[in-house]
Amino acid sequence: AERRGQSRYDLPLGPLHLLPPVALSALSLATNKDTSPNRCVTLWAYIDERDGKLLEVGLERTIISSPTALSFADATTLLESSADEVPKSMSNSKAIIAVAERSLSLWSQHHRQRSRSAQKREERFATKELISKELSAVVGTRTRDDGVGGSFQRSRGHRMVDSSLDLYAFAIGTLMGRAKRPIPRAAGSGADRGGR
Repeated sequence: AERRGQSRYDLPLGPLHLLPPVALSALSLATNKDTSPNRCVTLWAYIDERDGKLLEVGLERTIISSPTALSFADATTLLESSADEVPKSMSNSKAIIAVAERSLSLWSQHHRQRSRSAQKREERFATKELISKELSAVVGTRTRDDGVGGSFQRSRGHRMVDSSLDLYAFAIGTLMGRAKRPIPRAAGSGADRGGR
């Protein structure tokens, strides 16, 4: 984990996290509405709504309420549903993830225009998606979204989470650079890969 420097979410058997599963569970956000608020360190980012440029980024101690837990399929369904199709209890969630998706999509496009490694990463994802679709058509199996059996999906929910993780890595790299504590780079990685 120390040499890797980050969690990996693109592996065939599922994610490989930096922290052991027991530690991740203990540190995860409480989603039960009956529990006390979550104390967090929040990474915030201001993204220009016109062109997706990252204007400012920072870390801050925060207290947040219990979040709504959504699967990739749930998030995609909310994003693709009209306002009258969404249950009233989920209308705030739909509004929040719609704004997040718009901002993250703008940032991702901006980032890909300026980063060759982001362009290559997008090409790899597009290739994996194509291969997964072709395999599932040949084998005749339903595509899974958990990475098992070579499955790979890029629903709107998946893309939003992927963009969030990419922005997180970029923003942390920016903050570490400002503090003159650059993230160690993996052997053979380019200067624009954020230590990956």
